[in-house]
Amino acid sequence: MRSPHEVLKRLTDDCTLEVLADGGIAGGSGFFVAPGVVVTCAHVVASGDRITAARATVRWRGAAYGGQVRARPLEKGPARVWATPDLCVISLDRVPPGQPQVVLGELRETDTSEIYVGGFTQVYDTATGFQGTPGRLAGPQGLGRGRVWGIVDSQLSPGMSGGPVLDPRRGVVCGVTKCQRKKDTSLGGLVIPAAVLRQEFGDVWQANQDVGQDHDDWSLQRKAVLDISDPLGRLLTPSELGQLISLAAGARLRRADFSQLWRDIAGPRGPRPPFPLDDVTALAHAVADLLIRPDSDEPAPLVRLFELLQDRQDTPADPALSLARRLGQESALSDRRRKAAAAPEDDSDGRPVIVVRLNSRTADPEREVLLDIWCYECRGDPPYPVEVPPGPYPLSKIEQVVTDVLADLIPDLPPHRPILIEFALPDRMLDDAVEWWTMDGLPIGDSHAVVVRFADRKPLQRRALQSRSEQFRDSRLPPKDSQQWDELWVDCADTRDLPELHRGLQFNGRLPLVAMTAWHPGRPVPVPVEAARSAGAPVILWRHQPCADHQLLADHGSCGSAFRDTVARELGEEPLSGLPEAVWQVRTGNGSPDSPARRIAILWDDPDRLPWWNVPLNRQPRATGSG
Repeated sequence: MRSPHEVLKRLTDDCTLEVLADGGIAGGSGFFVAPGVVVTCAHVVASGDRITAARATVRWRGAAYGGQVRARPLEKGPARVWATPDLCVISLDRVPPGQPQVVLGELRETDTSEIYVGGFTQVYDTATGFQGTPGRLAGPQGLGRGRVWGIVDSQLSPGMSGGPVLDPRRGVVCGVTKCQRKKDTSLGGLVIPAAVLRQEFGDVWQANQDVGQDHDDWSLQRKAVLDISDPLGRLLTPSELGQLISLAAGARLRRADFSQLWRDIAGPRGPRPPFPLDDVTALAHAVADLLIRPDSDEPAPLVRLFELLQDRQDTPADPALSLARRLGQESALSDRRRKAAAAPEDDSDGRPVIVVRLNSRTADPEREVLLDIWCYECRGDPPYPVEVPPGPYPLSKIEQVVTDVLADLIPDLPPHRPILIEFALPDRMLDDAVEWWTMDGLPIGDSHAVVVRFADRKPLQRRALQSRSEQFRDSRLPPKDSQQWDELWVDCADTRDLPELHRGLQFNGRLPLVAMTAWHPGRPVPVPVEAARSAGAPVILWRHQPCADHQLLADHGSCGSAFRDTVARELGEEPLSGLPEAVWQVRTGNGSPDSPARRIAILWDDPDRLPWWNVPLNRQPRATGSG
């Protein structure tokens, strides 16, 4: 009887196919990730140093299938190997009968993981044949502007590029084989991490995850290999596991809570969960597998999980301390608790906040603004005004004035967390990309969380917002594909007027939110934005630039689909109170300026902090329009 590891390898083999080059010979390998969707390397479908054809052919189970090519990049570049990401997606014209698919997952950053690589090669015969070989990850290394992982103890053969890399210990395909390091040796090759596929082809990743959760054969074997590796069985006694389940039940956790606990433990820049976190046992399995940096003084991730669950309820017991003692980490846990006791009780209250208000109530509102800046060294403390040079200021100079003040102010603030900078803007400036204003040569939004706020609300609008305070603190972005998620979005083809949108935002008394696929034309603001302000909406998400082929896509009802997918993937079910940091992490985690994630804009009005409504202007308007 085959072991679950062996069955997973056979399932991976069955998902692997040949990608044919000119003349019908094997140019490389690929694998199925969704119905009719193949992943391979860009260089596999290239002709020489560039991709010249929009189509490619694959061969699986003796039959050939054609499909459309999406590749990144389209040419090799100056290096010896193809530039990163070196990925290609082939969308077949029809789904092959009985087609299986792999389940994708993140690559673990460790130098000892066993892997399994599959692909088609002619190394042993004149005819192309399948070859599967074990290997071991050798850690990350830089390649151009990206990172790849090395494979050692594996003899990769020509034609295996584009094949799947299976992590048999976790039951996921965690990467794509890129190339050999040296022919006819066991030096192995390189792996493109699956995270790069998620970043470059988010729609393909999501399609895989959606179908993968119902992949019965694969899911059954994956559960079996996790039971074998069982990090919980190695780290927790049966009694401790029972305490963990009891703590989770007492905290009444929802699925989104498990994801939040993962982020709290793995860190804002940590890996994504290796599998869906449906219950506390799955979360504990994932947490137990996290690697601790050698220089870290943090307690073990499982100890941290116990502690976080304790903090969510009133319990006299201290199972986190008991576990830490047994694991020899009592000192690390005690040090963490001492640091936490010295910090503010509410981590969000310990975050410095700077509020920058630009007000256009001047003699020449089209050309100049007034400036006020307040600083909260801790969010719960009273703000103090920051001294700024006399105004008004010409719009052409306001970026320099503000960034000069911030450059002097920020170094004196407590280095607790990334600073939140809130720009309260007049209507005509709400779509200005203030997060791209530069300070010391870098965009402000790369170093700090940046949001926009309405500088002006009428009294009724102000009351509507303040009435949402409790909902705001308790709410999250809705789950993708839910009815509320669909109601959230306003795309370019939306023809509703202000009253219609306002009624929709007030429906059933839910917290009104708006997400737009782009900043719609309008003066002084777009209709959806005005409706949101009237309804007391505390959050609006949009992108600064219209999507490519705007009119063509709008005519077909799909304008902004890439942006919607990005928001769903990166921000779905995030707590509204934590959105500034979440958006900041998404922006900084996507290096390409053209990435939809880099273009996320957020209007975030905290109903509990509205300092500029009851204070005087910094300077009275002057008669002239120059500064």
